[in-house]
Amino acid sequence: KEDLKRIYPGRAKGMRVTLIEAREVLGSFDPSLREYAAKKLVTSGVDLRKGVVKQVSATEVTLMDGTVIPYGLCIWSTGVGPTPFTQSLPFAKTAVGRLAVDKQLRVLSAPPLKEGEACAVEGVAARIASLTPETHDTDAKPSETVPHVWSIGDCSATPENPLPALAQVAEQQGAYLAMVFNAQALKALGKPEGKKPVPSEFVYKSLGSMATVGGYSGIMQLDRPGKKGIAGPLSIAGWVSWFAWRSAYLTRLGDIRKRILVASNWTLTFIFGRDMSRW
Repeated sequence: KEDLKRIYPGRAKGMRVTLIEAREVLGSFDPSLREYAAKKLVTSGVDLRKGVVKQVSATEVTLMDGTVIPYGLCIWSTGVGPTPFTQSLPFAKTAVGRLAVDKQLRVLSAPPLKEGEACAVEGVAARIASLTPETHDTDAKPSETVPHVWSIGDCSATPENPLPALAQVAEQQGAYLAMVFNAQALKALGKPEGKKPVPSEFVYKSLGSMATVGGYSGIMQLDRPGKKGIAGPLSIAGWVSWFAWRSAYLTRLGDIRKRILVASNWTLTFIFGRDMSRW
């Protein structure tokens, strides 16, 4: 509607965008925000299709119900799944194949292998067993932890309370493990621990979720504790959410130089439009 129409008005008339979603668009958000996002996408000309992809050929996408959608460019963006390496590790797994960890992010041991089974990655099990042979139990139960092995991010989860595969989860888990490792190092050196005590277990503090839905519109969902009769997520949609998303992005860039450059680029784009290179 903007860049393509301005540069190639003839081709823009024949272009369309089709979004195929198996469940709900932005399913992790509040229903009102999902509905808002869907309406904004449809208004901007996006063709929303609900279905599960069965097959992708060089020119067509086939859904499970038999619907065939021709395409010129296919962009595949699905959920995060466990990698073959993660699946091959001889540790306990969750129902979806993620490494099972306890509340301290320590990896849980898998039940002993049955006769004829073997680790898919040659030498991994033996290497882990060699770390602490005096404490490694080959008959460990799933509730026991593997010595000196932790896991964070979207490759692992606690079985009873799996967290979403978000960057803010992994960032907080990394900060927690840094405190744990520093405390262990100080203790090994016989030095007192730092002023800030290490929490007994990892506790995730949600910073909220935000997304842009085209143009200068966005959606934002912030978690808030139940106080004075107010509980549940705070849902905001529209320009305010888009501005909050941009502001949050700037705070994650690091130094002030990058923030100024990005903010300047956004301002020029807002005034003059995006700078499109043509050959």
